[in-house]
Amino acid sequence: MADDAERALGDARRRDRGGCDRAFAARALTGADGATFVVRDGDDCFYADEEAISPLWKGQRFPLDHCISGWAMLNAATAVVPDVSLDPRIPMEAYRPTFVRSLVVVPIGVEKPSAALGVYWSVRRVPHAGLIRNLEALAAHAAEAIDRVGARQRALGTHVPPQPLTGPRNGTGNGTGNGTGALGPVAGPRPRAMVGA
Repeated sequence: MADDAERALGDARRRDRGGCDRAFAARALTGADGATFVVRDGDDCFYADEEAISPLWKGQRFPLDHCISGWAMLNAATAVVPDVSLDPRIPMEAYRPTFVRSLVVVPIGVEKPSAALGVYWSVRRVPHAGLIRNLEALAAHAAEAIDRVGARQRALGTHVPPQPLTGPRNGTGNGTGNGTGALGPVAGPRPRAMVGA
């Protein structure tokens, strides 16, 4: 499992695609139709990059509390939504124009996640526990890489203060983020998963 995540991240790095590495690795690891890399920016989620069969939300920002990726970061927990049309956290106006019918979002970081990986499918599906564990392992590797870069910058005295991320804020969000889904345990480093109705 962890080896698969490490291999997927290594494959993504070899593609030398910059910010899309994590999204590519998540998509390759899970066989998803799309994947996003989302960064926490103050009270917003910024969809920094994506790898998908058609456009999703790249370059857009949503309030943390109105976004399924924001929920994952705020709760440091995995969000699993087998059917976006049945989950009250998902506003269909944001999803209707996309191919997305089911998704999993994992936070990157343990104490206070600063990013998230989302994977999306064009069919309704309940992802198996192994897929979720692999995605969580990939997120853990990504968190370690982010921590190493920060530590190296601090050690070299080259730390650059965070700059505001660009991108329009979309007030409708891509999820209601109200945390109303049923909670259930998930094996792996995350304490609980948010499972849609």
